[in-house]
Amino acid sequence: MILIFGALLAVYVFCRAILPLRLKWGWKALLAVLLAVAAFKFHLLHLFGGPMFFSPVLPEGVLLAAAWLFSVLFLFFFLLLAADAARLLYLLVLFCLRKKRTERFRVIGNRVNLVLLAYAAVLATVGMVGGTGVPRVKEETVSVNHLPDGADGLAVAVLADLHVDGITRADRIRKIVERTNALNPDIVIIAGDFVDGTVPVHGDDLRPLADLKARYGVFGVPGNHEYYSGYEEWMEFLPTLGIRMLHNEHVQTGGGAVVLAGVTDPVAGSMGKGEPGIRKARAGGPGKGG
Repeated sequence: MILIFGALLAVYVFCRAILPLRLKWGWKALLAVLLAVAAFKFHLLHLFGGPMFFSPVLPEGVLLAAAWLFSVLFLFFFLLLAADAARLLYLLVLFCLRKKRTERFRVIGNRVNLVLLAYAAVLATVGMVGGTGVPRVKEETVSVNHLPDGADGLAVAVLADLHVDGITRADRIRKIVERTNALNPDIVIIAGDFVDGTVPVHGDDLRPLADLKARYGVFGVPGNHEYYSGYEEWMEFLPTLGIRMLHNEHVQTGGGAVVLAGVTDPVAGSMGKGEPGIRKARAGGPGKGG
């Protein structure tokens, strides 16, 4: 599926942005090669970076450059689609007026494409800077009817999609832990996708999670990427960091005032690890009768 999408990106952008250029075919071929490198980023990184498709073992600079190129192409593709919708409408008007498009139409189209490419590059850069930085804290107040007095004012910190890999390493996880601890949470929940890669390669990058501090503990559920990255090994490793993993099960916490249920990812069934189930996770909890 990723291969088909990459081919779609490459063919469409080549036909709409490179082919109309007044350049020699040698230059167009060079641009086409760069386009293919960006479009088939995942497959090229997998080819040179080892067996893990989503976690190639390559220098950080290579991974960042590849991610930036793909992001630019991805954004440029959708900006081109929007621009082509406007072009189609303009051509429809010309057809209704029985007028032909001129050379100026092609020139203006190329200039518009250049502006859109520059805009895509800016957006990709902003996204990369934001995506590799320490996440900001977003506070939400959740109102619950008939909440026990012991749970009133309970502070729950939720972390998700840490995705430790060749770019996100221990230093970033450590900063996330420090920011989380500064909030003095009662409970910390990590909602899956801890990592892209194996325990031997990225286990040390997650070790700062052992420093998370919460009054009632740290809990987690596996995300789909844990299943792709060596599920059994990660499920053995994560508890050594003080994380209570919940696999379709629940735990009573918050001084007994809160029942926290954890459900596995939907991909678990296809990986032979049992289907996720909220009823199974809540079985035997208060009011569920065992």
